Amino acid sequence: MQIPYPKATSQFASDLPAAIAISGTETLLVEELLNSLRKALAVHGIDERLPFTVEGRFDWEGFVQEGNAMSLFGSRRCYELRMPGGKPGDKGSKAISAFCERAEPTGDILVVILPKLDKRQLQSKWVKAIDASGWLIICPEVGLNAFPAWLKKRFESRGLRLQADAMDLLVSCLEGNLLAAGQEVDKLQALSSDGGVTIEMVRSSLSNQARYTVFELVDMACSGELVRAIRILKGLQREGIEPVVIVWSIAREIRTMARIAGEISAGGSPSDVYRQNGVWRSRETIVSSAIRRLGTDGCYNLLRRVGDLDQLVKGQRQGDVWLELERLIVALNGLALDEAQVSGGAGE
Repeated sequence: MQIPYPKATSQFASDLPAAIAISGTETLLVEELLNSLRKALAVHGIDERLPFTVEGRFDWEGFVQEGNAMSLFGSRRCYELRMPGGKPGDKGSKAISAFCERAEPTGDILVVILPKLDKRQLQSKWVKAIDASGWLIICPEVGLNAFPAWLKKRFESRGLRLQADAMDLLVSCLEGNLLAAGQEVDKLQALSSDGGVTIEMVRSSLSNQARYTVFELVDMACSGELVRAIRILKGLQREGIEPVVIVWSIAREIRTMARIAGEISAGGSPSDVYRQNGVWRSRETIVSSAIRRLGTDGCYNLLRRVGDLDQLVKGQRQGDVWLELERLIVALNGLALDEAQVSGGAGE
């Protein structure tokens, strides 16, 4: 059964089915919805959360065996299955379908997190199995035209009032980036003492008293300005920027690039494809240069690396997140780390 996105959080509080699929391209909306679901698990007596990420040669047999095993604590469990590629393959389709078929109302639950489902995927057996035994929640895409209204509603939900020119400045600077917009709303809420937000406050928030910005990092990495990008990354590390913010921003850019590359390869008009994927004209040159450098296959290979990095930043893998971020930025330039002649330690 498909649950409308606006009603999902309230549904979590009242009931949870055996299986839930959360689909969408907007990282902010997907992660916020997932956090709401996680908070509701304990209310429904689900004490264990087991995370998995489908990548490479994922061990579906091991996943099935884990699902068949009894909990050590005799409690209900939540299997959180991330599928960055959106397709489980034949073994995965059978595993998900089997889980849904044997599921019990008071037993374990399966949560699948994946990108936007296309029409063909919606007709697949595993999606239909989730739909029959649980919920399918599709997070909306907020296009450029809808972004101002979405941002205004976001501020209103926090009890904030913006001057018209302050809203115009934010819309212009954020260019439809929901993740960055969510962060700006949080910062402005902290800055405002009476709920009012002026253009001066917005300017101060956007500057962030930081020498380096995540937006600049993404643009430099995509432009092929490798030395500059590595220096910005190290600057962000020194300034205490949370790596999860950087991972989300780069991951969003790579997902967009892969989608654009695929659609253009399939015969889409470049200008239409860029517009439909929310790339502003001012950034078309930056994004197109990265796609030309990497090619369609290179963009999709980077998606798999982003999946590894996402696990690392969430503590599901061991490793140095800042080193892996550096490797990802180098890979955006079509190089391996040992091929790149960079020196990012010095300030600018």
